[in-house]
Amino acid sequence: YARLWTMTSFVICSIDASKLEAVSHSIAQRMQNHAHEIVAIRDAKSLADGYMRGAAMAKGERLVFCHDDIEILTPDFAERLDRHLRDFDMIGVAGADRVIGSLWSLAAPPHLFGQIAHRHAPSQQYDVSIFCNARPVIDGIRVLDGLFIAIRREVLDRVRFDAATFDGWHLYDMDFSFSAYLAGLKLAVCSDIQLLHFSPG
Repeated sequence: YARLWTMTSFVICSIDASKLEAVSHSIAQRMQNHAHEIVAIRDAKSLADGYMRGAAMAKGERLVFCHDDIEILTPDFAERLDRHLRDFDMIGVAGADRVIGSLWSLAAPPHLFGQIAHRHAPSQQYDVSIFCNARPVIDGIRVLDGLFIAIRREVLDRVRFDAATFDGWHLYDMDFSFSAYLAGLKLAVCSDIQLLHFSPG
């Protein structure tokens, strides 16, 4: 198998030390023997602000922007991430191939793709949101959910998170991914990367 790229940078905005420690541990488990770093932004004014500051600090050829309350379940995550970012400019775990409003899931079936597991702490129960995972990788995607977005670094030469317009915690992901699509970049949803999200979503 071809050698993995030199470095993957995980950019994470977090004000919760325990969540940051847990997600860092999960990443370390899945990235064993593969060079990576955690770029933690502890004082983000918004996710767009934090992600752009983190990207400026990051050393990796690939950047992963993800929430601080996830666990990566896929054992060979590093290899799959490497393979998918050789084929696509930007990938995620859920998204849509059309955009009709301010929430990506408004596109409705059959335009939604991916899957995410959610854990509900009070009930200790799990929900799995399966939008469509008939294929391991779905191309032709126009917009991605911000829970997990991975890019090649050069994507930032074409599009950036807009911290001036999106100065809170929502819509930054739709703007970033849809702007990438409009710029002619190749986006995909990778159903073969499984995440557990420790909040309802």
